[in-house]
Amino acid sequence: MAQAGDGAVPGGPDTNVPVPTRPDHVVAGTPEECVDQLRPWWELLRALPQTVSAHVTVRVVFPGVDDAATRESIRLLGTDVFPALAE
Repeated sequence: MAQAGDGAVPGGPDTNVPVPTRPDHVVAGTPEECVDQLRPWWELLRALPQTVSAHVTVRVVFPGVDDAATRESIRLLGTDVFPALAE
């Protein structure tokens, strides 16, 4: 890991660096904010010909996030976010 540049390895590079802003491909926020962030991608996928297999990959499990919060994220995607996008 140290050879790969993992700063968490003792003696590795300094890990005390500023956290960058959220990348454009990361969606986070309230259900309404997530809908707003996903809408352009959703419309792009809907515009593809039916012969193209359009899909979205969603990651909801992250280190340090407890199971209850993960389950709530999944629930909100299914009850609030995806139905709003399908309208």
